Amino acid sequence: MLILTRRVGEAIKIADDITVVVLGVKGSQVRLGIEAPQGVAVDRKEIAERKAAGLPKPQAPASSAELPEPEPLYGNRTEAEWRQLLQDEAEEQAARGTESGHEAA
Repeated sequence: MLILTRRVGEAIKIADDITVVVLGVKGSQVRLGIEAPQGVAVDRKEIAERKAAGLPKPQAPASSAELPEPEPLYGNRTEAEWRQLLQDEAEEQAARGTESGHEAA
């Protein structure tokens, strides 16, 4: 296993046609953007395993009242939307650092 360290905005290249970009880190979660050719399946591990086992898709709750509030940072977004989101988050962090008397580096 190859282990790499990357910062937000940095990427990892796999072969000639797959790029993995670190979009953000929040707590213990890392947001990754994956650019791959249309014919390449890109799934979370648990979904790929479910597909390989031929298991059906989990059923959605019967009513919208049962649905949890979606996490706004993890929706389906375009690359431009992700970049804007990251820029907004960085500006918010910088503003919080300035408000507390610490200058953002």
